[in-house]
Amino acid sequence: MNPSQPSAPVRILVIDDTPSIHDDFRKILISRGNDASLDAAEAALFADTRSAPVADSFVLDSALQGQEGLALLERAHQAGEPYSLAFVDMRMPPGWDGIETIRRLWQVDPALQVVICTAYTDYSWSETIRQLGSSDNLIILKKPFDNIEVLQLAHALTRKWQLARKLAARMWDLASEVERRTDELRTAEARFTSAFAASPIASTIQYNYNHCFLSVNPAFLELTGQSMGDVIGHMPGELELWPEGKAWLDGVSRGDRLRKHPAKLRTRDGRLRDVLVSTEPIAIDNDACSLWLIDDITDRLELEQQLVQSQKMESVGHLAAGIAHDFNNLLTAINIYTEEALHECQPGTRLHDDLQEVQAAGRRAAALTRQLLIFSRKQFSELAPLQLAEVLDRILPMLRRLIGEDIELVSEWDSGLPMILGDENNLEHVVLNLVVNARDAMPNGGEIRLALRQTVVLASQTARHPEARPGQFLVLAVADNGCGIPLEIQQQVFEPLFTTKGSGKGTGLGLSTVRTIVSQHKGWVELTSSPGAGALFEIFLPAAPVGTVLEATGTAGAGQPASDRHRGTERILIAEDDDVVRNMLAVLFPRYGYQAVLAQDGPDALAAWEKGGGAFDLLLTDMVMPKGMSGIDLARELQSRQPDLKVILSTGYSAELLQQGTTPPIPGASVLLKPYRPDSLLAAIRNTLDAAAAAS
Repeated sequence: MNPSQPSAPVRILVIDDTPSIHDDFRKILISRGNDASLDAAEAALFADTRSAPVADSFVLDSALQGQEGLALLERAHQAGEPYSLAFVDMRMPPGWDGIETIRRLWQVDPALQVVICTAYTDYSWSETIRQLGSSDNLIILKKPFDNIEVLQLAHALTRKWQLARKLAARMWDLASEVERRTDELRTAEARFTSAFAASPIASTIQYNYNHCFLSVNPAFLELTGQSMGDVIGHMPGELELWPEGKAWLDGVSRGDRLRKHPAKLRTRDGRLRDVLVSTEPIAIDNDACSLWLIDDITDRLELEQQLVQSQKMESVGHLAAGIAHDFNNLLTAINIYTEEALHECQPGTRLHDDLQEVQAAGRRAAALTRQLLIFSRKQFSELAPLQLAEVLDRILPMLRRLIGEDIELVSEWDSGLPMILGDENNLEHVVLNLVVNARDAMPNGGEIRLALRQTVVLASQTARHPEARPGQFLVLAVADNGCGIPLEIQQQVFEPLFTTKGSGKGTGLGLSTVRTIVSQHKGWVELTSSPGAGALFEIFLPAAPVGTVLEATGTAGAGQPASDRHRGTERILIAEDDDVVRNMLAVLFPRYGYQAVLAQDGPDALAAWEKGGGAFDLLLTDMVMPKGMSGIDLARELQSRQPDLKVILSTGYSAELLQQGTTPPIPGASVLLKPYRPDSLLAAIRNTLDAAAAAS
């Protein structure tokens, strides 16, 4: 209970069985009149009467018996108007004597100041103390008493009572404040404990003097792979958590603060995690401790590295695509000029043989540009139903010639495997790259195993690779018993321009191209290898839906010579910004009877169309041209003027790229990929024109 503040006037209780005594107390304490001697004595006693309580501030209540006095005290106490002082007579027959009365009064109000008034020596002081107990609230006043003595006691004891009340109130306030702050501290500790346990950031508390763990949260145990029993009471050195942290660990033990300090943390299974460490000195039970916050940033760093790698791939891809595009224009002219020259050259002559070498080199160069475009994702796989086992059967003789006699090629696959949706040329390229890499890993000979099998990937197995998913797959496996690939570079081997071969022995594009092609087939590549134990590459390709059938290959006109099948007399408008290709086409088309009008860009082609009166049967246009008008823009504009105009788009990219661009392709337009040969160019023109004639 909070004691109430002292209130004026001060209340005094007189308990005496003699009524005249009550009158005497009233005269002394309340009605002093003009008693100058009393005032002088009071002034002398208290020095400064202005600061002492005035006499008429007392309120006096009287009781003739102890029981009556107790009743008055109880009512006053319940009303919140307690008595500060009681004058109690020692003998009050027939009721309680003074000792019993005081005992009862103190049971109700232990703070009550009491003066025992007695004319007898019934009780000695020691007997009184024995009866009531030692107390500084008790004084004996002998009768007859002096008025000034009574007044002195009244002032002194009521003042004492007031000060005691103030002190009790202050102590109550202090106790309440301590309790409030204790509750706040207890709440804060509970919140800290809850936040510490629930925090997703690994946290720990360590003693500074011995580095032992005092407490850890579940996130810390999950990150490190430790159990609570393994950690509490042990030092980090015993758990070998910080392989590179001696310098900064010593600083933390001295009370240093860390703010997002980068470090390596070794988990229980030996893995290293990248973390940021922050520490804060704290005290627990007067012991110096450190609170650690350990933020695992391994995944974030991996994502950042993937972003950097993606940006690098994009930059290199743009460069490769630009080179391949320009190179394809040159190869188009080289291949066509070479093939036309071969037709006019006598077989068996030195010139004929040389031209065949040039033709072969052109084909190899075309394969290289195709690889660049695949790597840069500017060349897409054109998927069609195929039996992968049949594709492998067809290229096995070529693969055996390629690897040489000192390496054995073992092939194994069953009949009846499901089909896939694939690009035959690109998948041949995948097998060729993997077999060549296997050959180069065995300079002293060895064995290459080429296998094909069917498998089902379950949902529980998809963690094996980021691109893995459940379903039915064909697995193309290429294994060797060569030098193997160290674990630390197994992810790098798929990066562009990375090679484990010596200078001049590899482009660094092979496995990057393999991964790109396989991704375009909605599959993935898994690598298993270790130094000295060979390497196993497994290509997972999704099986085609049940009921997929192979497409028939047309053979119409196969028995006719190219010159006869491809001739025509139609008018063709050609838009080509590359001078070499444009000049080559100017020579080629007249040889086969076509009337060719050539333009170097879109606006030039529009001018030629207007000059010729719009009487053209077909537009052959490059897709990418200068002056703000692409081949698609040109074709659109001319078809708006001549709706029946047929269009062939020539590009170094793939047809699928056109469908993914911001500009939609021309409806019904054919696509001719560079570099092309004369027969493929002329066949595309003839087929487009004949299809139009048949439709009309």
